[in-house]
Amino acid sequence: MKSSADIELTIQSVLASRSASTWLQSCLASALKRDPVDAARDAEEMAILLGELAAAKLKDAQARAEYLESRTKRGAGSGMFSALVNSHG
Repeated sequence: MKSSADIELTIQSVLASRSASTWLQSCLASALKRDPVDAARDAEEMAILLGELAAAKLKDAQARAEYLESRTKRGAGSGMFSALVNSHG
């Protein structure tokens, strides 16, 4: 297990890194002002929620892409509305 000094050094490295996102840096800076146990619990909950949201968004995007692909394969004018219009026109 790393010492708290080693972990704090790693955190300071992330805070100073140009490659780290400003969002991550902001979250870390904010977390350092809190009780580390509470901050870790909140971070775990946030990671779960954001992971679930990302998975749901990806699933929605995949379903949308599959729907659009199926519409493209069927071609324009082959849907139910087009069939109704064509049968009365």
